[in-house]
Amino acid sequence: MNMNMPSKGSTLTVEGYGTGIYAGMRNPPDREGIVMLKFEGLWDGHDLDAGYGSGIIAIPLDEFEEQRAYPEQVARGEPLVESTEKRDEILAERFDQ
Repeated sequence: MNMNMPSKGSTLTVEGYGTGIYAGMRNPPDREGIVMLKFEGLWDGHDLDAGYGSGIIAIPLDEFEEQRAYPEQVARGEPLVESTEKRDEILAERFDQ
């Protein structure tokens, strides 16, 4: 496990989930570690800031480490390309769409 984790509240990008705010890490006894990312604002008409945890998504630690994208990995001036497919699937299920 990589112990070089971001500071709480840091903005970061994870391929498949997009850009979110690092909310922390949990290591439940019955599972591998998970990283919590918070997404804010509106998603498909749903307010991700309404209610506790509606915008928080748990990502398996190994997937987080493999899929995390760093701005310094792209050429100067180029945007960080990100997909949000996995995040969108989780939110669609959460909001029963």
